Amino acid sequence: MSSENPIFETLGTHLFPSAADKQYHMGHMWIYWTDGDDDPPSRGYWPLFTAIPKELRDAEAIRNFLITDKIPGRFVDESVNLDLTEDMRNQSRERKWTINIGQKMWLERRCHIESGHDGENEGFYSCDEKREDCENCCSWAVKIIWCDPVRTGQVFM
Repeated sequence: MSSENPIFETLGTHLFPSAADKQYHMGHMWIYWTDGDDDPPSRGYWPLFTAIPKELRDAEAIRNFLITDKIPGRFVDESVNLDLTEDMRNQSRERKWTINIGQKMWLERRCHIESGHDGENEGFYSCDEKREDCENCCSWAVKIIWCDPVRTGQVFM
């Protein structure tokens, strides 16, 4: 990362492997960044659940649908998962990077959620990793982490 801006805080990812995910058995990945607050901002990518056909009632049917189809996606505030991570520390995986103030500001703009909203609609979601027109929680998180402004530290204001 560039040293043009002073070092500021941390960008991190959390991953619950599918074996640790007792509810959906799919696992989940999200990002967070520290900003000196006790409650760091965190974002994860999910399907827009209201777009899942209502006749799909059980987790297996929904999982199969998300593997074969695509629906609108949404990034949301994942603060609740930070608490879960503390409770399941031995089952989750975490990776951290040091970021500078420009990178942090870019993350805040890129992952901004309007006040009063629980998330922002973005793109399409599918668990089929071969679909190039869709994201899932992992591909979305990796896309944010490895985009040029974060990866290179070259943030232009």
